[in-house]
Amino acid sequence: MIAQIGSGVRPALDAARRGEREWVMAHRKIDLDALSPEEQLELLDRLWERLGRSPDLFPLTEPQRREIDARSEELDRALVAGEPGGIPWDEVLRRISSGDSRTV
Repeated sequence: MIAQIGSGVRPALDAARRGEREWVMAHRKIDLDALSPEEQLELLDRLWERLGRSPDLFPLTEPQRREIDARSEELDRALVAGEPGGIPWDEVLRRISSGDSRTV
């Protein structure tokens, strides 16, 4: 897979490590298959961070907003009632390992 990013594999990642911005969408290609898993994760992390700086580019849909509001209200009610918020980690693991289809 070839991505249209940077000035080559290693120089692009080196520039990113230094915090330079030019590497992001330059005119040269990066062969993603040539990157080590660690380099791929680093690139992914940097892209994710960059996208996170502009949440207005990814507005929530109305159903997503309602779901967030409902979960927030549920958590607030639980905390006011002195109940722990969320699901205990051991319960999450039990549901995953048992194939429980309920939302984790």
